[in-house]
Amino acid sequence: MTPADSFALTLPDDAAQINITRWFAAPPAVLWRMYTEPQHLVQFYGSPGCTHPVCEMDVRPGGLWRHTLRVPDGREFPSLSTFVEVDPPRRFSYEWEAVPDPIFGPVMPPRTLNTMEFAAKDGGCLVTARVECVSLQARDGQVRGGFGHSVQLSMVRLDDYLTRLA
Repeated sequence: MTPADSFALTLPDDAAQINITRWFAAPPAVLWRMYTEPQHLVQFYGSPGCTHPVCEMDVRPGGLWRHTLRVPDGREFPSLSTFVEVDPPRRFSYEWEAVPDPIFGPVMPPRTLNTMEFAAKDGGCLVTARVECVSLQARDGQVRGGFGHSVQLSMVRLDDYLTRLA
C-alpha cells in the first residue's frame, strides 16, 4: 500500500456522516502528534496556500481548539472546537463550530462532531476521520462544497511534511 492510492471517502446511506481513510508510512504516535500539536498541524492542515494565524490546542476532554484558517485570497474562517474524547495515540473527537464572523454571512455552517482514529497497519498508520453532520442535507452540502477534496489535499501535504521531517 502507498499513501497516494489509499485515500477513500465514503458516505453511508443511513447516516449523516463523511468517512475518510488514508494510510501513512509512519507509526500512529507520529500521526497523533501531527494532528494534536499546533506547530505540526499548521504545516499541512487545509488546502495548498492556506495559513493559520490562530491555532491553539488544549488536547484534553473539555479543552478548546481555537483556529482560524486563512485561504489564499485572504479570507479567514474562524472556528472553536471542544475536545470530547482524548485517547492518545489512538483516537480523539471534538465538536467543531464556526465562530460568528461576517465571512459566513447570515447562515453559519452547522456544527459537526469529528473523530480521528490512528491504527497501526501494514508498517504504518491508517488514519480514519469521521465527520458527523446534523443532517444528510448538511453533509451533502459539505461534500458539494469540496470538503473531501480539501481533506485529500491536506493529507497529501501531511505526507510531504512527514517526508521532510524524516
